[in-house]
Amino acid sequence: MNYIDSDARIAGTLSLTHNPLLFENQEQLDEYKASLIGRSHEWQGRTRPIPHQKLWDEDPERFPCLMIPVAEKHNPDGADWIMNLFLYDPEIIEENS
Repeated sequence: MNYIDSDARIAGTLSLTHNPLLFENQEQLDEYKASLIGRSHEWQGRTRPIPHQKLWDEDPERFPCLMIPVAEKHNPDGADWIMNLFLYDPEIIEENS
């Protein structure tokens, strides 16, 4: 096995099995997290939102970053977990086909 150091630059092709998301800043990430909240429930006289899903790794180390969902884990006691891989300093090149 060969290890790649943290300064390596990697180019690749992503399939769209799980849609990767590009976050330029914390505000974009916060908007995405808010979109995961779906239904609500009554608890102690207050209505509270319940997330359908929750990010396993709540916050990336820095921005910009590309978040690639790699797995989902069912949680019978609350929001299902979305496990992610974060790639930092992405340079995105889209080819027209």
